[in-house]
Amino acid sequence: MGHDDPINDPIKLDERQLQIIKLLRETPDLTRKELAVQLECSDYTIKRCLQSIVEKGVLKRIGSNKKGE
Repeated sequence: MGHDDPINDPIKLDERQLQIIKLLRETPDLTRKELAVQLECSDYTIKRCLQSIVEKGVLKRIGSNKKGE
């Protein structure tokens, strides 16, 4: 295997994604709306960032779409 092995590559997160993870570690039950207020961005931006974080395997959604954790 070469140096392009994706398994060993560090996961790249942008600044907003890192802020989201930090806030969720401090307060795990924050809603998307609350995250948007704290990070001064839209609910849709938070949704998109969370989807990306989940796809990268950094965060795992627990529960239904209505009341996920």
